[in-house]
Amino acid sequence: MLDRIVGIYESEARDALAEKNYWGAIRLYQSILQIRPHNVFAMNEIERIRAILPATVHTAEGVTVDGGVSAAFWQTASGGPTGNLSSGDQTQSSQPELSSTAAPAEVP
Repeated sequence: MLDRIVGIYESEARDALAEKNYWGAIRLYQSILQIRPHNVFAMNEIERIRAILPATVHTAEGVTVDGGVSAAFWQTASGGPTGNLSSGDQTQSSQPELSSTAAPAEVP
């Protein structure tokens, strides 16, 4: 049963890599490691993917949007913000209650 689940995760991770969804692939490989902690293939794939990601992703992992996906990753991987980020930015700028919450942060 667990081997079947691992196989599904591996297939999904390959699909994510084909779509250049690097963080999605890493999360799937991490899920495999939760099931099979000594899965060398998953460990190697995570390291291989992290080696090709831009350095900005590693420094911005704490900044997340849309279910935990790094904002820096989406900006660098696609050459600019995705539709989700730009629509979120538009929503925030069009709603005065959101912009008013930013004002206290500017006070020293």
